[in-house]
Amino acid sequence: MRTRQTPAATARTVAGIEDLREKREGILKQISAEEAEKVDIQGKLQELTRRLTGINESLARKVGGGCGQGPGQSRALHTQRGPASATASHFCS
Repeated sequence: MRTRQTPAATARTVAGIEDLREKREGILKQISAEEAEKVDIQGKLQELTRRLTGINESLARKVGGGCGQGPGQSRALHTQRGPASATASHFCS
């Protein structure tokens, strides 16, 4: 058996449904904004990854001249180029 709601109960139910719809719309807007931000960040990340790859390749070419040399030659190279090249020498290991 089904009971009828009072007009006040019906009004509260309708108001509750409207409240839920508004909340859903707000959440959908937030989701849309976050998805757009995600796409933007992914694009920036891809660009930074390309740049990092290029820099790594450039460093490998530049440091490659010192790789494969004996310890004496590496020390001489370090003395000529200074301490900065010493940090790059670990790439040869």
